[in-house]
Formats: sequence, C-alpha cells, structure tokens
Amino acid sequence: MELVLETDKVKFMFELYGKADIIRYFRDLFNKRGRVLEIGAQLGDVTGWLSQNFKAVDCIESGINNAAALYGRVKKAKNVEVYAADEFETSFGEGKYSLVTAIGNLGNFANGFGKTAHKRTVDFLRNVCVSLTEDGILFISTQNKMALKYLSGCYDSKERLQFNALMDYPVKTAAVFGRNELEEILKEAGFNSIQFYHTYSDGMFPISIYRECEEIYKLNPDIFYPKHVYDYYLRQNFFLEPLAVLSLYKEKMVHYFSNSFVVLCSKSRNVNLKTNWIFAKWSLGEIKSSFQNEVKILPASDGGFFVEKSFINTSQTEYEDEKIRVSLKSGSYIHGKPLVFEAFKAFLADDNYEKLTAVLNEIKSELIKLSSGKDAEGYEWVDGKYYDFTFWNLIRHGGKLVYIDSKWGFKCKIPVDLIIWRNLFYFNHRCGDYKALSNAEIFSVLKAMFPGITPERVKFVVKYCDDLLSFIIPKH
Repeated sequence: MELVLETDKVKFMFELYGKADIIRYFRDLFNKRGRVLEIGAQLGDVTGWLSQNFKAVDCIESGINNAAALYGRVKKAKNVEVYAADEFETSFGEGKYSLVTAIGNLGNFANGFGKTAHKRTVDFLRNVCVSLTEDGILFISTQNKMALKYLSGCYDSKERLQFNALMDYPVKTAAVFGRNELEEILKEAGFNSIQFYHTYSDGMFPISIYRECEEIYKLNPDIFYPKHVYDYYLRQNFFLEPLAVLSLYKEKMVHYFSNSFVVLCSKSRNVNLKTNWIFAKWSLGEIKSSFQNEVKILPASDGGFFVEKSFINTSQTEYEDEKIRVSLKSGSYIHGKPLVFEAFKAFLADDNYEKLTAVLNEIKSELIKLSSGKDAEGYEWVDGKYYDFTFWNLIRHGGKLVYIDSKWGFKCKIPVDLIIWRNLFYFNHRCGDYKALSNAEIFSVLKAMFPGITPERVKFVVKYCDDLLSFIIPKH
C-alpha cells in the first residue's frame, strides 16, 4: 500500500508495508537531533521517514540507477543528501552519525573476492562502527541463515536456490548469518552493546516483531506464529511450520530459527537498545487506512503483561456502519494453551477428521451456550461479536475456552454455522501446499456437525464474510 508523504521539504512515495514499518517501532530509542547514514538506500523505502524524523540524512547507494531515481525523489529535501558510491569501499567518517541503517542489504557486503564472508562483513561493520557517535546506534535488518522458512521449503529469496544458506553457501551468493555468528561479527567489529529482535514473516514483509529476552517465553507460543502469513512466491512445504514452532518454543529455541533479525548495536554499553514492548504486530495489508491497527505486549507492574491495542491513523477505538463493527480493547494478557495448535494436530491426524470435528464441536457447544435463539432455518444465533470465535482467538485457561480478540464483528446476530465454516476454511489459508481441505471435505465436516446443511446454506453464510471484507477493504 503506497503512502504519500508531504512536508515542506520532501514529497515522495514509498512502501508502507515493508522496511519503514519496522524502523518506526524503534523511534523512541533514537536521537532525532542527530545525523543519519542510510546505507543501501535503494529507492528510498525508508528515506522519507528518516527525513521527517531526523535533522539530516545521508544516503549512500551503489546502484547508479537507484541512486539517480532516489535523488529525483528527494532533490527538494533540504536535509537529504544522496551519494552514488560503493558502500564497502567508502569511508563514512569518524564519530559523525547518531544512527546508521543497513536494512535488507547486509548480505550484499559479505559477497566479494579474497576474503571470507565473515571477515568481509567484520571489515565493513568496523567502518560503520567508527562512523558512529559514542552513543550512536546501528540499525540492521537482515535475513537469518538458519530461518525456519528455509528448513520448511522456502528458496533463498534472491537467487532462488534451495538450502544454499543452510549448507553454508556451496554456491557463492550474497551471504547472511545465523544469530550467534552475527553476534560474533558485531563484537569483532567493535560493538559492545547488542540487542536482537526477531521478525515474522520476514524482514521484507514484516507483520510482527519480538524482542529477544527471557520474558518472551513466558508468553503463549502463538505469538511466534501470527495467523496471517506471507505466501512466498517460490517454496515447497516439507512440514507444518506452526507445529515446528511449538516444538522450538518448548525448547526455548524459536529465536535461533526466526526468519529475520533486527539488531540494534552501539559502541557504548550505556545506550538503551530495549523497547518498552516485548512483542508488536500490525495489520496493514490492503485494509482501509482507518482500520490499520497495531498490538503491543508490554511488561506490567504486577509481573504479568499488558496488551495495548490501537488504530495507527486515529485515536478512535471503534468504527461501525449499519452492519459491521470494528473495535479494539486493551487489557491484561491471558496465559493459557492456544487452541490453534491443538487444532493443527487434530487436522493432521489420520482419522477422517474425527479429532478435528471433536474440537469444532467443542467450539460449537460453547457458542450454543451463548445463543440467543434460532434463525428461520433452525440454526443457532449468537451475538455478532463472536464472529472471530475461532481456533486462533481461543485460549484454554482455567479449564475453559477464553475468547481473546473480538476486533472484527457484526452489529446483528450471526449463525453458528458461519463461525464453524470460518474455522474450517482457515486451514487452507495456513497450511499451504502441505495439506488442504477440499470443498467437499469442508462440506463433509459441516454435514457431520449440521446434518441439514446444504450447499446453498454454505453460500448464505459465506456472504457474511464478503460483507465484512467489503467494509474493511478499499475499493480499487
């Protein structure tokens, strides 16, 4: 989704759903009065945000065409300079910058002749370290060599080679590093304070991020695998990633296999590199700007956690029309067992979906307890706020199912079979080519739960989803 930035100094377009979206979550840690060096600025995905938030920005870009295009975009900006130069061969000066960014391009500087990728990257980052003020920060966003997406079947994003990174680059390409090796490289380069953050689905299409810390494993495991996923253009599916995440969570190893890192580094041990939140996610995509929202999880004073929800572009907490209601409610974090992992295991069981049907019947039973009557065809009604009473929004806590997110809903009553259909359809969205339910299988499970259901009835309940999507997605 493109956003037009306008100030008295700069006007140009950049992708909101991408690089700039990551860095803005760290803005409170930066010295806004300082000078910024943007290494590998490309076409200015982040430049507009930097120019609006910092005193001065120097952009360096080795691609002459990219540099020319970027200059054309920012030439009216009095606080932005663009340099076409080889980032690896350029001296950035000494003690000049309060912030240096290297977003999505660290692997490019590791690729060269005469030195190993490790040594070449150390040399490059040592040059960067020298250029920082004593309390300056280096901001890195980079892929993880040991990313779970590579293990499960994704190809390397640029060269489209499978397992090349995992096998330590038998085919010489741009190289990225695993978590421990990258930390070692940064220490060798002169950085004394290093804080890792981890993004999903990856650094190019981020939808969530968490801070590496002990507290993160006190949260429920579903935070490591948000319900919306990016469909990589080239991949296979060797296993179901959510269940692999669950196993890694139990071993407290998820952060070693995150798809991408954000790393904040400083020469000084006294610089704060920790955000006040430990987890953040955002809903942007193609929804209307008024509905774009973010969720942050913060440590609470009582030793627990607090969930802070807000719309990004307004201070409102609720929207509605004659049928749809969108509402955000902050509150205490609820610990428990996410039903989604139980549902995934039931989905994969070789039992003609009997276990899956049992989980769905439990959801159905809970909804019937909340019923306020029946529709003309005899199907139970529930309040429209239960539209998202689904696997991914239900937690087993205190011996019962707890509904944790009712953001999207209807002002009118809705039928229970609609909610069950949404639960079933979910698997086709999340499981990719690994395993999917055919329309016939979905109908078969629905038939077992609602013996009188017909294809026409299914079309009727799907219409509710269409109505909601037409409300929240802009017309093109």
